[in-house]
Amino acid sequence: MVDSYEDGYKEGAIFLFYDGESILIEHRPTDGGTETFIPNGTIEEADKSSGSNDNYVLTALQREIDEEFSGQVEVESLDKLCEHKVEEPAIWFHSYVVTEWSGEVPDYTVEDGERYADLEWVPLDEYDEHLQFRSAVETCEELRAQVSEGTV
Repeated sequence: MVDSYEDGYKEGAIFLFYDGESILIEHRPTDGGTETFIPNGTIEEADKSSGSNDNYVLTALQREIDEEFSGQVEVESLDKLCEHKVEEPAIWFHSYVVTEWSGEVPDYTVEDGERYADLEWVPLDEYDEHLQFRSAVETCEELRAQVSEGTV
């Protein structure tokens, strides 16, 4: 697996599940405890070759959802929210909101076939009480704006 880079940034896809009231967050283990973020994954060069240049991010997003949710969830409707370039570490996130899906969202994500991060549904209005990274906060702010505009 070779990660995809664009303009010196590793590319990633954020998949923010939203059920009309709550968002799905993950509590990932770290060396010093846990960090809370939105489920996401790295875009791979193989994603670019398996789709057109216009949709390789969507190819990666679905692959990552399949991997992290053990194939239990199929995306039926999603919308692009925004993009974030994080300087340290250099990551370019492509953020999407998933508003319709089939299957049951599990209680945790899977990495390399093992239980990895616990998942939790929290009210959208409480995102800032849980999320600690600016890219996650900005993704939720964009979701709130689009919900207010009626576009999501």
